[in-house]
Amino acid sequence: MLRVEKRTIGKRTYQITTLGAAPGRRMLIRLLKILGPSITAALESKDGTLSLTSGAGLSRAVSELCERLTPDEFEEICQVFFEQTEVSKDAGGFIPLNNDAELKLCLDYADTFKLLTFHLETNYSSFLGGLKATAP
Repeated sequence: MLRVEKRTIGKRTYQITTLGAAPGRRMLIRLLKILGPSITAALESKDGTLSLTSGAGLSRAVSELCERLTPDEFEEICQVFFEQTEVSKDAGGFIPLNNDAELKLCLDYADTFKLLTFHLETNYSSFLGGLKATAP
């Protein structure tokens, strides 16, 4: 079932609708292919066990991410999520995140990443919660 969630990020409130089942599954696999090796690199210790590591593991994680995520792919991921997004109007109510609203959002890259994080948390909360529950 599709859900609608709201969150204030910066000076605006965003309303997102979760992805449907098929688009959600496709995006999950896409994200796992991109983020999986980075997460593993960040958590892998010298003895091969999974635990938070020093800067070396995080450095490898960033390197892995940069190798896998192209600018075009990042833009496509943003597009999928932003199509599910509405932004608050100054006069009240919400409007689709269109070119004008997108320009305002993209001037603040921190807010852009916060909005993407909001989408990930909302769309994949049960999956992420399951990962936390099985973590060592």
